[in-house]
Amino acid sequence: AAGSSRPLPCARCGVSFDLGELARDVVKRDTWWCPSCRFREMDPFNAVMEPIGLLYCALAGDTGKLDFDLDLPQLRHWRRDNLSVWVRMVRVAEAKVSHAWPHTMVFSANRAEVFRVMPPEAGHKRRDVPEDVSTFLKLGRNSISVKVTDERPGDFAVGIVLTEPRSIKELRRFVGICHPRDALERVRQMLAQTRKAGEACQTSHDDILCLAPDSLKLRCPITMERVVDPVRGKDCQHLQCFGIEAYIMSNRQIRAFN
Repeated sequence: AAGSSRPLPCARCGVSFDLGELARDVVKRDTWWCPSCRFREMDPFNAVMEPIGLLYCALAGDTGKLDFDLDLPQLRHWRRDNLSVWVRMVRVAEAKVSHAWPHTMVFSANRAEVFRVMPPEAGHKRRDVPEDVSTFLKLGRNSISVKVTDERPGDFAVGIVLTEPRSIKELRRFVGICHPRDALERVRQMLAQTRKAGEACQTSHDDILCLAPDSLKLRCPITMERVVDPVRGKDCQHLQCFGIEAYIMSNRQIRAFN
């Protein structure tokens, strides 16, 4: 029990983070990132302004209630420069760099409710995305209140970050390039899976089976224009490719983090 409360080093920044009892829930210790690093990296579309961009970071704690002051003397200049203030949240013990809300949450600024996270609908996966709270903050000192309701509120950390939107040109630099040999092998695997599913359909009693087409169109299904720089999601199992700019714009609009 004593060993479970030892500080855990972040695999990205190297700084040790005291998780208390949560340390025993961390499965992938060698790849675990501290909440601060995850808040900085989770959203590729909105880059955290360094070195001042992490305005606040704290564990929700067992009570799930946080009350603190957020001093923003430069807020007017930030708005002029098209910068935004976002609320982000993570599950502390997870290694995944992904935003996640608790079961419910209420975020208030200056005694006024800014947004409320509602419970997920039965049978549906809730799409958790950060919240832009810029317009609800005032120049100078802001009184912030966060109320978390969850089976384990202490599992969550909340962060408030100052961000700048990245352009499509900037985002293109983060897109990985697949070697032609690896790309060919991936296509062969996807086609083999499709054919295997088709053969299984012939021997099963299922009435409906949706299969992906085994042909690749040269036009982007989003813009209907000829693809110049083809891209596909890293874990996507569909053969069809998209134009890189259309793919980036589509994902920016969806903004799904989980």
